[in-house]
Amino acid sequence: RHPHVRRVEVGTPEGTVETIAPAAIFNSERLSLRPVPALGAHTEAVREEVRAGLGASAVSA
Repeated sequence: RHPHVRRVEVGTPEGTVETIAPAAIFNSERLSLRPVPALGAHTEAVREEVRAGLGASAVSA
C-alpha cells in the first residue's frame, strides 16, 4: 500500500470492498463512487444499445 494512495470502500452485491479512490478533484470536491452493479445487471440494456447502433440483425441475443 502506497502512503499517497487514498482508499475507499465501495458496495457490491457480495458486500463492501476496498479500492483505490478517484484521484481527481473537481470544484474542490472529491469524486464519489457508486455501488457496483450485480454481474449481468446491465446486459440487456447494453445489448439493446448495441442493437440500436448496429441494427437488430447484426447482433444475436
